[in-house]
Amino acid sequence: MRRLSVLTMFGLLCSCTFVRSERDLQGTYRLIHNDEMVSLSIRADHTFSELIERKKGPAETATGQWSFDGDCVRLKNFLFPTSSVDEDVFVHGDKHSERRTGMGTIQSDWCLGSQRSLLNGTISLEINPDRDFQLKKLSKWEVNADKNRRE
Repeated sequence: MRRLSVLTMFGLLCSCTFVRSERDLQGTYRLIHNDEMVSLSIRADHTFSELIERKKGPAETATGQWSFDGDCVRLKNFLFPTSSVDEDVFVHGDKHSERRTGMGTIQSDWCLGSQRSLLNGTISLEINPDRDFQLKKLSKWEVNADKNRRE
């Protein structure tokens, strides 16, 4: 009982809860920082696609497999732009699988924590929680507006 109350207090303090369902994770996520935008689509068939767009320079794409173990969303061959963050953000990447591309990105196997905001229900994938670098899940309305903008 004491453990439950401590966990409840932690959840209230951070205003978030952990995601426990693969189905809840499926969808489109986005991170915008400086002059770069990372878009990630997680699909039900355990594949993902990713697009990194820059105001200056070429876009990059990646595809890979994803899995969820209840604590961690694992992304195999996930790209992340190095110019967006300090090197210490890569604590979640697997140094053994790391590959630097020629366009300022690191491709690696990543383990990202997932959380749901209690305030608005938004799901985010934590790249570096200490620096508030998160891929935030877009609502269906935001995804449709984004598709219309691109057409």
